[in-house]
Amino acid sequence: MFDIMKELAADRATLLILEIQSDFSGADLAEHSRRVGLAGKGMSGAVMEAFLRTLRRDFVEDSDRVGDAGFVHLDVDRQAADPDENAMALAAFLSIPLKTAREIAAMRLFGD
Repeated sequence: MFDIMKELAADRATLLILEIQSDFSGADLAEHSRRVGLAGKGMSGAVMEAFLRTLRRDFVEDSDRVGDAGFVHLDVDRQAADPDENAMALAAFLSIPLKTAREIAAMRLFGD
């Protein structure tokens, strides 16, 4: 995916990227991994824990790689961030007024 992003950014297209950083619990991440076929249903607890550590490390490395790439229009929406910070990212990414972005950011975007 990263290579495609780099190719699009190098082209004449305007590439807008919104990275969404969610704080998934281990149980949520394990269930999603099983649901999409990344993890087997019979995966033992120790193997699952090692898998989840690897998956989380991959998320961090991918995020760092995207952040270090110097994309001009990269915005980040973080679950742990202040709603105003997320509103600024949403306003930039969606090209909407900050007031509208604040209304969106005030919703439970990261809820179940």
